[in-house]
Amino acid sequence: MGTKMAMEMDIETVRRKMIQAGLEKGLTHSDTVQLSKELDKLLHRVQLFVCGKKRRDK
Repeated sequence: MGTKMAMEMDIETVRRKMIQAGLEKGLTHSDTVQLSKELDKLLHRVQLFVCGKKRRDK
């Protein structure tokens, strides 16, 4: 899954691509929507990583 820092870098990269696609192609364009879905998955992975780490640290 990777480190939290690496995941955050991936999130930032996809976020920037999504914003650019939204500005150039529109918010409902398939490329923008696909990047939004990818961003959601990455955010979910970080959330699972953080929650799992908190449980292990208890």
